Parts: sequence; structure tokens; C-alpha cells
Amino acid sequence: MPEGIVVENQKREMVERLAPELYRFEKVGEQVDGWLISADSVEITDKHTQEKKRVLQYLIEADALGRRVQILATYDLARKIRREDVGRYIVITYMGENQQVKKGDNFLKEFRVEVEKSRTASGQGPEITDADIPF
Repeated sequence: MPEGIVVENQKREMVERLAPELYRFEKVGEQVDGWLISADSVEITDKHTQEKKRVLQYLIEADALGRRVQILATYDLARKIRREDVGRYIVITYMGENQQVKKGDNFLKEFRVEVEKSRTASGQGPEITDADIPF
């Protein structure tokens, strides 16, 4: 049953929730934007060496895609996305491969990362405006 289908269940409206899929950037200019839900360390198996290694995995509530996606951190993404960005709106755009930087069989994948600006100067707590003051 596709996500978003509503089913009545004993007077409750139910929506099936699907697991996030692993998203891979393939075309230059490809973009994922949405709320950064988490940045967690996960263990994966290297496809070339079969060794297990830990990498960062981002979970994003992707607005345009209408679903949650997981993205494994590349060297470039791990340098640009911080753990304190969790909870902020983020836009990731694939810029292509840097042919001058290579590790093993892979060239460095480069991304433009835009992160929602902190709502307060200190980054702590919600912003308070005149509309919030009752007098």
C-alpha cells in the first residue's frame, strides 16, 4: 500500500508509514531539500574491501520527494553538515565529481549545502518578537 493511503481502522484514520530509502545523487544539479531529522553513525561494508566501517548517515524529511530519505555522508558532506544542524531546513545540491581528487576508484563528489540560519543570535531557544509580548 503506497504511503499516504488512508485506511479506516475502528474509527481511526491510519496511514501506512514506509521506511526511508537510501538516496544516491547521480546527476549534476540534483537536489534534496527538507528538514534534517538526524545525523547518526552507522556501520556499512566497504564494497571493495568487504571491511566494515562507520560513516555518518543523514535522515531528511524531503519536501519535494514527499518522503524521508537517508543519505550516506561523503567526505564533502561530512565537512559541511554539522550535528547542530539537526532540526534545521537543509538544501543539498550535487555539483559533480572533482576529477583532480581521487581515492581508490572514486573521484571526490562535491556538494553545495545550504542550511537554515539560526533563528537567534546565540542559537539558543526560540526568537521572541513584539507579537509574543501580551502588553
